[in-house]
Amino acid sequence: MATRVDLPRGTPSAESYERFLAGIVSAGEVLHLAVLSTEKRDLAPLLAGFYRLAASRNGWLAHGSGHGQVDHDRALLAEHGLEVAALQARGQMVLGELDLTADPARWAEEWRIALATRQADDGFDALWFSRFPVPPLDAFLPYDQAFAQCFAGHRAVGLCTYVPGTAAYERSRVATTVDRIHDVVLLG
Repeated sequence: MATRVDLPRGTPSAESYERFLAGIVSAGEVLHLAVLSTEKRDLAPLLAGFYRLAASRNGWLAHGSGHGQVDHDRALLAEHGLEVAALQARGQMVLGELDLTADPARWAEEWRIALATRQADDGFDALWFSRFPVPPLDAFLPYDQAFAQCFAGHRAVGLCTYVPGTAAYERSRVATTVDRIHDVVLLG
């Protein structure tokens, strides 16, 4: 069962989320996080803070976007203070479309191999992966599971995002599911 932690209330900035996450993610720790948010729009500063923390810890940042959403995600992260262009220019961040037709185990293994290459070539310490929610809500669960299994014992931090809405039943159902495959569930 995952540890559950409440997200800061109000409208935190990327900087405040970076500080908040620094208290949860120890340096060098392998960690699989999930966030349950009531609104997708609340996730942009959280993801920007997550990637800011990753960059400060010499992480290799990977952001998965939905079909046709790479430019939108790039702009949204930049709007919240993440220096996306600079991170991409120095090879520290990649943004790409998620292929939800790929075999989840193969998808995760490709990220593990890419990280090994980046560690050898560029000296990055760990993969820090996240994404905005991908509809339908459960579409990414097999990939989250594959990520957790593939990166067990490897240096990686994953932040999986879910927006189950405000209905108590749906939030409870999703929380129960993500509890089984994540170390920490952030509740918003």
